[in-house]
Amino acid sequence: MDPIYIALLVLRFVLVFIPQYGYIHPDEFFQTTEVISGDIFNIEVNKPWEYTVLPIRSVSLIYIFFGLPLKFLKLLGEFEPAVISPYWIIVIPRLVIASLSLVLDYTLCKLCKCFDLNEQLGLHLMAASYVMLTYMTRTFTNSIEAVLFAVLLLLVFTDRTIKFYIKSRFEEEEEENQENLERVSMKDYRFKIIKHAEAKLHYTKSLTTTFYLKATLIGIVGMAGMFNRPTFAIMALFPALIYCEAKQEKITTHAVFVGAGATVSFITLTAVDTLYFGENFQELLSQCDKEKTSVFMCFFTMFLRWVVITPYNFLLYNMNPLNLAEHGIHPRYLHFIVNLPLLFGPLILPIYKKLLHLSVMLWRQEKFHKSYLPLVMLFIPVILLSTFPHQEPRFLLPVLPLAVMIGIEQIQEKSKLNTLFVFFWLFFNIIMTPIYGFLHQGGVIQSLLHIQKDLKSGTSLFDIHDKFVYHRTYMPPHCLLLSRTSKSQILDIQGGNIQHFLKIVPQRLSEIKDFQENKKSSNIYVVTPSAFVDKLRENGVNFTTVTVIYGHLTAEDPPDLATSSKKHQDIIERIKEFLNQMTLHIIKVPYEEFYAD
Repeated sequence: MDPIYIALLVLRFVLVFIPQYGYIHPDEFFQTTEVISGDIFNIEVNKPWEYTVLPIRSVSLIYIFFGLPLKFLKLLGEFEPAVISPYWIIVIPRLVIASLSLVLDYTLCKLCKCFDLNEQLGLHLMAASYVMLTYMTRTFTNSIEAVLFAVLLLLVFTDRTIKFYIKSRFEEEEEENQENLERVSMKDYRFKIIKHAEAKLHYTKSLTTTFYLKATLIGIVGMAGMFNRPTFAIMALFPALIYCEAKQEKITTHAVFVGAGATVSFITLTAVDTLYFGENFQELLSQCDKEKTSVFMCFFTMFLRWVVITPYNFLLYNMNPLNLAEHGIHPRYLHFIVNLPLLFGPLILPIYKKLLHLSVMLWRQEKFHKSYLPLVMLFIPVILLSTFPHQEPRFLLPVLPLAVMIGIEQIQEKSKLNTLFVFFWLFFNIIMTPIYGFLHQGGVIQSLLHIQKDLKSGTSLFDIHDKFVYHRTYMPPHCLLLSRTSKSQILDIQGGNIQHFLKIVPQRLSEIKDFQENKKSSNIYVVTPSAFVDKLRENGVNFTTVTVIYGHLTAEDPPDLATSSKKHQDIIERIKEFLNQMTLHIIKVPYEEFYAD
């Protein structure tokens, strides 16, 4: 085994168990563990509107990947209650994703063999990527999409490779027989030809079942990918065209098996979503007595009303530009100019270089070489995803193995640049891993663990009636509090200046019945970055600092290097000031600061 790859693989799993406190995006909780934890552990969570008001996201796959392991954790909790903790709610789902990320490693090895690339170098590049160490150990639906896309590539290209292997294997034998024709007797030659033909026929028949099984699996994986994220259809477009080209002689037969797999997957996933989201079917049927239509038509109408097809709802929702505007409108070039470099760092140089070569080749109408297939498979989804106004780096996670393949090829072509490229690649990922793994919004999860531990221990610091106001942070995942009253305990008021803060907090508190009944006994704690704490102090707001959590980096309140330079001349003091600015504070604000007498 390759020691470098093994070391990087161990690091991937070590970072899961530490665990990483970095908070990349709210969707890593609010599209997965926050949704299912409430159902499994019977706790109060903050389910997003996608799973309540309008079901546009499927619960099927997240229950398979995360629900079953958490259900097992609950069973263990019956024997040892201490295992049901925020730590394991974070770690177990991440461990599942980290294990599934091995599929990307395996797929890369197989693709490297298909395209005559150095698979060992590829494993080193991909395993060292901060994307594998952070994004691919987080509970994003995009991470699941990356795994499903890797499986699809594996099914398509290994199938195609076997076809080429059969052809080349027997053609080489025929050429060898032809060369030996003069050295063997005609009788021996005919005997070899017959044996060769029989072997070819037997080998081809033995693979027919495998081909059709893979066709069925392609249908299952493709439909599952679209239920996970409907944009999976964009990712799968070009591999699907490759598959059709490879099977053009028996395309109808393969289409039947692909369709059968897709149908089975569609029915199964729709049934799960319908049982989870759908209304009570018996209550719907009871309305048939009030309808003037026939019983059959009423039954059919109510059945269509009952069935929940989440990908269909997703498409309807996203076809409305006003809906997309609520999530943020981005320029169409963002994937190309920002997101690709942010994910792949130095790899972007060989990618754009090869893209330039491909453009020149197409302009000259030269013959297309198979080495350009990874580039085409990478840029077709990037181009199509760029047509949508909402763009985020994690949308491009599935193309990571393809980006690595392009990097391998360029390094192999020019070995003199190998050392320089590896240096920048390691430097880039050494910097990005702690940023996204531990620092980015890193205080949010730590603050919840601190609050939950104190509430559970029953000390005099926090009480069940106390309110925790999160300001200028990502949404706090309620599931980590393991509480049945988390919605009345945690308030997320997002951003805003100090005037907005002092105005919105009383409004939000007034909506909580528990607070109205226990105004005088409920303490108000504010969880906010150090920059806002300074603003509260400057505006004369009284508060008491409860705890300071180090390692909290936010783009909204970044450290001010200029300020630290003015305050301190000594380099050590500057560093201390810089680290102090990268903190999240839990402060106790008196009731009177919000409610003046």
